[in-house]
Amino acid sequence: PHSLFFVVAGFYRPHLRWHVPQSYYDLYNNNKISVAQNSRFKPHGMPDIAWTSEGCHTLTTLEYGTHQIEMNQPLSLNIAAELRKGYYACVSFIDHLVGRLLTVVNSFQGLRKNTIILVSSDHGFHLGEQASWTKHTLFEHSARVPLMIRFPHLLPPRIIY
Repeated sequence: PHSLFFVVAGFYRPHLRWHVPQSYYDLYNNNKISVAQNSRFKPHGMPDIAWTSEGCHTLTTLEYGTHQIEMNQPLSLNIAAELRKGYYACVSFIDHLVGRLLTVVNSFQGLRKNTIILVSSDHGFHLGEQASWTKHTLFEHSARVPLMIRFPHLLPPRIIY
């Protein structure tokens, strides 16, 4: 008899606070991380309706600790790079966890051939673009999410942007 099963695996990262094992931070060098220009000020020409007052956020980095980040105040390039590094470290950590899950699925012949896998997210995240360090805008950085689907026997492997 053929039996069906359903598994949901939820991952909390990348999400504030960016706490992941140190080895994922070690993948990135602050000197090679680019930062958004004018990342703390309303972009020129942006309509008021598109500008959100994000208030104050608590962002944590390994090197600089926990900071209250206020809108419209300059953010040092070092802190901006460290914040990006934290986000990148979280993404790499989740990539590793998804890889572990796929390794288990692929280790069983029946599962590999008959399992649909969908990986997505509930929102994107600004890393200084449009003067934002959050998800609270309708700009592409916060609206765009990854969507990966593996559907054996139905969809050929391909990349769509």
